[in-house]
Amino acid sequence: MKRSLAYITAAWRGDPAVDMEQAAHYCRVVYDAGYSPICPMLYLPLFLNDAVPEEHKNGIDMGRDLLRRSRVLVVCGHTITESMKNDIAVAQRLGITASHITEAWDNKGDIVIGSDVWIGYEAVIFAGVTIGDGAIIGTRAVVTKDVPPYTIVGGVPAKPIRKRFSDETILALLTERWWDWPEEKIARNLTAIQSGRIDQFK
Repeated sequence: MKRSLAYITAAWRGDPAVDMEQAAHYCRVVYDAGYSPICPMLYLPLFLNDAVPEEHKNGIDMGRDLLRRSRVLVVCGHTITESMKNDIAVAQRLGITASHITEAWDNKGDIVIGSDVWIGYEAVIFAGVTIGDGAIIGTRAVVTKDVPPYTIVGGVPAKPIRKRFSDETILALLTERWWDWPEEKIARNLTAIQSGRIDQFK
């Protein structure tokens, strides 16, 4: 079976020995998931001096070239650095799928998506995150933390932009749980649901 290339990005600590050990671990996880891992951290420090500006830039360019050849960008760990944001942005521009893995010994669990949720194009949601009922996830957002009900979030990492409705209306919608209604009742109240007009429910 031919394996697709998967580029690994992570928040490296700056200690070559520790980073290379961590990189090797991530590569193994990605390999076990059925991909051919690509991780510049494993080999660029062996011949490039990051303290030399030209070599630092060449390392970034080589990494970008490898990312362009990959089918998947794998985001590792629970922290998003500026370098990782750049990798995610490049992947999104090129239409490369971004996914996330946590360390094998620190799995945060399943992703939980509530009802009445809208998730934008190419948004990335980390493992263990819960998206509350009625939330909206912006296009290409990277969601690293739980999203409260009826909250709009966006950005890298995703941050709250605003609530869709007032706290009173949100509480009423969560109490009504209109998504459990029969289809006919939903259709009859669709306009009121979309506008959050609880007083017009019938």
